[in-house]
Amino acid sequence: MEKSSDERRREYRMIQGASIFLETAAPMPGEDAIGQVALCGSLDISPKGLRMKMDQTLAQFSILQLAIQFADKSRFHLVGEVRWVKECAEGYEVGFEILESEHTDFTAWQTLFDEPDS
Repeated sequence: MEKSSDERRREYRMIQGASIFLETAAPMPGEDAIGQVALCGSLDISPKGLRMKMDQTLAQFSILQLAIQFADKSRFHLVGEVRWVKECAEGYEVGFEILESEHTDFTAWQTLFDEPDS
């Protein structure tokens, strides 16, 4: 994958689309309720972050749960921090940093981006 001269990222990024299920509101502890989940589309994905599009804004530095599902039905449950939000014609673009967290698929997520041995 080539990087443009203004490219600042150091990691490989996937441009392939994925569905992202984002928990935008969680029930209070002890409540027998379901949180609010938004379905979003990915714009690009890397081992440590992702950029996605959605129809609502999010508070910067919020820490939220995500489930990322690819076309082959593989799914990864992760935790991410909102690093930036940008309004655009179709709603919002949101940048997340993927955080290492217990009870998530963080390690499996990281191996997605491992380069095969030559």
